[in-house]
Amino acid sequence: HLASYTWLKFSYSYTPSFYIKSYVKSDPYIIYDFEENSYMMPASFSSEKIRFSLDFPLLIPFKRTYLSLKYSLESQYYNPDFTAFDLEIKNYYIKIRKKIFKHSNISISYMQSYADNISYMNGLLSTSDKDRSYTQERFFIAFSIQKFSLLNRQMSMGIYSNFESRNFLSSIEEDELHFERSHQDISINYWLKRHLSNYFDIKLKGIHRTRNTSSPYNMEEFSVSDFRSFSKFEIWLSLTLKMELNVY
Repeated sequence: HLASYTWLKFSYSYTPSFYIKSYVKSDPYIIYDFEENSYMMPASFSSEKIRFSLDFPLLIPFKRTYLSLKYSLESQYYNPDFTAFDLEIKNYYIKIRKKIFKHSNISISYMQSYADNISYMNGLLSTSDKDRSYTQERFFIAFSIQKFSLLNRQMSMGIYSNFESRNFLSSIEEDELHFERSHQDISINYWLKRHLSNYFDIKLKGIHRTRNTSSPYNMEEFSVSDFRSFSKFEIWLSLTLKMELNVY
C-alpha cells in the first residue's frame, strides 16, 4: 500500500501437473508399450505465473478514475516426452475504471501477449514441424450497477464483453494447425444478482461466445477453420452464502 487507493502488488501461482489427453508417440527413443499395445503417451503440463501490478487514481480532472498497469510472465512446460508446445508468455495489461455514479462503474482494458514456443526445433521429431508461437490482443469493456433498488428488492447487474485477436507465427507450411492461422474470439457476459440478505445472494449469468478461425488449410476432408471455430451459449446459476467462522 503506497498511498490512498494506490497499491503495488505481486502474485505467484504454480500448478505442478495438469493432464490434457494422450497423443501418438512420434519420437523413436520412446519405447513401445507391448503390454498396453499402444503407441499413445499422456501429455500433461505444469504452469507457473508471476504477476506485478500497480493500481492508482488519476488526478484532476479525472475524478473517480483509476488506472491499473500489469505485467505477467507465464510458463507452460509439458512432460519431457512431449515438449512440442512449451510456451513462455509475456502479458502487458492496462485498465481504466471510472466510477460514474454512486453505484455504477465502467471500465475499459487492453492486453497484449507474446507467446514463444521455446521447445521448437530442440532435437525431437515432435518439435521439428510444429510452432505454436503467437501474438495476441484482447480488448475488454465492462459496465455494472451495484445494489440498486427494484420493486423494493436490492439488485445488482452488469455486462462484460471481451474481444480477442490471435495470430500464430508458424512459418512451416507442413504445420497444418498453426501455419498462417488466426482467429477472432468474441464473448459477451451479462448477469443479474438478487441480494436476498446481507449473507445470501443468488446470481443468474448468461455467456455467449463465438470464435471464427482463418487458415489456408481448408481442404474437403479436413478444414482447420471449421475444426477450430465454434459458437456456444452458457447459462450459470450461482448461490453465494457469506458467513464467518471463528475457531478458538
